[in-house]
Amino acid sequence: VWVSHQISDELLRGDAKREGSTYPKDEQFPQLKANAYAKSGYDHGHLAPAGDFKRSQELTDESFYMTNMTPQHGCMNQKGWCVLESNVRNWARLNPTSTFYLFSGPITSSFIDTLCINNATTVYVPEQFYKIIIEQTATGRVHTAAFMVRNDDTEFADLDGGRTTIDIIESMTGLDFLPALSQSQQRALESKSFPYQLTNLPECGGSKSCTSVYSRRTTPEERTTGICR
Repeated sequence: VWVSHQISDELLRGDAKREGSTYPKDEQFPQLKANAYAKSGYDHGHLAPAGDFKRSQELTDESFYMTNMTPQHGCMNQKGWCVLESNVRNWARLNPTSTFYLFSGPITSSFIDTLCINNATTVYVPEQFYKIIIEQTATGRVHTAAFMVRNDDTEFADLDGGRTTIDIIESMTGLDFLPALSQSQQRALESKSFPYQLTNLPECGGSKSCTSVYSRRTTPEERTTGICR
């Protein structure tokens, strides 16, 4: 439903590698196996991204828990969602005295697909995801921003159209993301969206097209596994 973590310029430093990280079993949900999305056409989409935990190999490895994953369209995961994650890290580096608090999750009221795993577990494929960014500066000022990202052929150029507010995401999810604040404080922060500048950062495939993402793999529409009967 949601994940939350914090980053800063200092917390982003480190040399932990994502290469070699497996999908370790979350003992609280042993039925959700690492191969849950196998040949489904969907990517293992991190909610808390591995790139935010370079300070610790253990944390990087734990970000690969299947309970931190959601089935994401390959293009959205590798291009749209990836470049949004990269931009948030870039904002943290450009504002090294700030701390950023992040919430990410799926909109659970609308699904585009379901994956049936061994006739025992059903994984729902969300139509949209959200990411909430809350920046607290060294002087105590707070900036907020929020994005909705569609789970389809979403690329960098589509991200600006998904800008929204915390208020709207709360109304769509039924969640209250800042319950410790007073109502007046929530109203002041949750109805606004700070105009962080989005940049098409090269670490997310650059000019690679959505077609090329699926050039050697099955699309979700073509899959023959994980079909609910």
